Amino acid sequence: MKAINRKQAAEQKSEHGGRRGGRAAAKRAPLTVGDLIAAAYDALGGGARDVARVLKSPDLSVAIHRRIVLV
Repeated sequence: MKAINRKQAAEQKSEHGGRRGGRAAAKRAPLTVGDLIAAAYDALGGGARDVARVLKSPDLSVAIHRRIVLV
């Protein structure tokens, strides 16, 4: 295998636009609480208590990096 120095690596990267595999990076869309509630209802079939239990779960808080408090 042929060794590549940093300059050659940078040139190769610029040829491809700095993207891996020629694909554009996915953009993150803002996620609202309403989106989370709608997704929970869709996934669970509409039971309000089940949706509230999922939305208050510690696992969801870790996944979205926010804590949801339902009153």
